[in-house]
Amino acid sequence: MDGTEMTDADLIRYLDGEPHGDLPAEANARLDLLRRRTERLSSLLAELGPSDAQTRASAAAIRPFTMRRVRQAPGLLKIAAAIVLLLGLAWMVPPARAWMRERGRSVAEALGFVASVSVPTTPTPAASAPETAAVRISFPVSADTFDITATPAAGQLIVSRSSETLGTAEAVGAPGSSFTVLRGLRIEGPASAAATYTITLPAHVIAMRVRGQVYPLAQAAALHLDLARL
Repeated sequence: MDGTEMTDADLIRYLDGEPHGDLPAEANARLDLLRRRTERLSSLLAELGPSDAQTRASAAAIRPFTMRRVRQAPGLLKIAAAIVLLLGLAWMVPPARAWMRERGRSVAEALGFVASVSVPTTPTPAASAPETAAVRISFPVSADTFDITATPAAGQLIVSRSSETLGTAEAVGAPGSSFTVLRGLRIEGPASAAATYTITLPAHVIAMRVRGQVYPLAQAAALHLDLARL
């Protein structure tokens, strides 16, 4: 068999070690060319596979570029990421979580996804009229007949005795009223039928004088006088 009759497959089998006898010169030339091409292809394939050092160097060169692209993300993307982060942090706080749930339910009710539930409201009680603060004083009493000067044109005067050593005077429902203690007691206040002036005297006092009229004081009963009729 001459060199022109041998194919590349025959030469490959020869390279693989299969017996083939002596080769002619033209076959040897073609075999050398095939060997050179095989070696060149092997070297090219070796160049295509980088070493570990080259792989690490390439990763180090690519990483800054990738991070720069992330940092240069569009503004809207950054805003969206910040909103998601804030919502996630707010969900961890119980008051904020309750507020978010309530707002979500309100939106769902408005869109008709859930039925609205009316919460009964507790009626607010009407504000009551402020009560007039009572005016109260204590004073010593030595005489057995006590003088009272009552200037109000209306109101109730209640006088009684007690076992206490001091006398007391109290005005209720009489804004702006006052008591003055000199030789007796002077009462000043508005001309209001709702005003009540309560006087308590020690047990040794047996009578009182009001507007020139003397009234004996009983041991247990209180004396009631209408100032509008005195």
